[in-house]
Amino acid sequence: MATKTKLFGYWISSTDEDSAKEAVKMAGLPALVMGANAALVSLTTLFQPTPNLTIVAWCATIALLLIILAFRIRAGNSAWLPLVLVLFSAFLVASAFSSYIGWTAAGNEPISAAQIITGWIVPLICMVLVVAGFKGWLWLKTNGSKRTF
Repeated sequence: MATKTKLFGYWISSTDEDSAKEAVKMAGLPALVMGANAALVSLTTLFQPTPNLTIVAWCATIALLLIILAFRIRAGNSAWLPLVLVLFSAFLVASAFSSYIGWTAAGNEPISAAQIITGWIVPLICMVLVVAGFKGWLWLKTNGSKRTF
């Protein structure tokens, strides 16, 4: 397998079929992590004094789909990756909105800003893996490799 890694080893360049398949399989890990994160957000929102049931339902749905699709991708079914990218992006937008609301509610204190920035480290690393996996999926599609569901 001829893979070149960049960005501290998180980026997998798709230069041949093996490296493209590896990049796609690695995209399943951040989907699983973000699915677990979405489930945690759903649960913590549910147990607040005044839970927002819309956020609970959306996060629970995204969590369930991301976790199921993560296992499908890790099993080598690369055709699911565009849907994972859409769900992953939707969860990141929801997280950004939630972070903004939390930051404004905290009164712009430095400690709340540090907590929010720290909370975005893992999602950004996960996004690098998902984008690398999507580039691998594009390589497979461009070169006519079979992508299964």
